[in-house]
Amino acid sequence: MSEGLYLGNSVRRRTHAEIESQVAEKRFGSYAVLWASTELASPTREEPLTSKERKQLFQDLTNRYYDDGRGMLLSEETRNMFLKAKKNLICAVDDIEPELLRKRLLDT
Repeated sequence: MSEGLYLGNSVRRRTHAEIESQVAEKRFGSYAVLWASTELASPTREEPLTSKERKQLFQDLTNRYYDDGRGMLLSEETRNMFLKAKKNLICAVDDIEPELLRKRLLDT
């Protein structure tokens, strides 16, 4: 009985590890596509994004999120950050999160 239990647990762990590996591989590809979509907002950019550019970036990120189910591959933590960052692109400065970023924008 214990051999069967061990074998069953071993197969389950191996299957779980294989699935995790496949998800990680797909996740990396999805992150790369989303990352490439942020080029417009590069940290090395000298001037702030215009309202039109922010709206375009919001739309581009939304499209990439839904293309090929990429959004499903984001971890919960990454998805929360991604959605908050997208919201920051189109909300009023007073609504930007986190507060530190909002204060920095208001001080400029």
